[in-house]
Amino acid sequence: MLEGDASSTARWRDGITARLVAVERVPNSWGVDIPKSRALVRLRYVIGNEGAGPLPIEPHSSWVTLFYGVNRTEGEREAGYSYDNPKENERKGLNGDNDPTRIMPGTKATYVETYAVPIAELGSLVAAASPPAEEGIRDSYTFLGVEKVLVEVK
Repeated sequence: MLEGDASSTARWRDGITARLVAVERVPNSWGVDIPKSRALVRLRYVIGNEGAGPLPIEPHSSWVTLFYGVNRTEGEREAGYSYDNPKENERKGLNGDNDPTRIMPGTKATYVETYAVPIAELGSLVAAASPPAEEGIRDSYTFLGVEKVLVEVK
């Protein structure tokens, strides 16, 4: 099992990397009909390619998943709003736009995913990264202690 703390960088033998760059609790009003008993947690992460060839990417796919609680229940993906003002969309965006179709060697791509989780479970968060593989399915990397790097955004 591949795992490390939330500030670690996941590395696979083929040169693909994944790293959480921000874990943020954002206001519920940024989402759609989020009950007060749940919190929105936005993940910003980077997938890098230090390998020899391009990594094909399926646009609008999710490569990191947020889990909560002792049984690691998957958070609910939040689609969020689309804001007309580009600066507001950049600040409040709950999911990434303009996903690439490949990651070339020596480059990285940043992604954004947001999950709704019970407020009572904010003290028990893990994230699992599973970027695409050139062939087959990539072993997942688990980031532990994600709640330790969680910051609140107003």
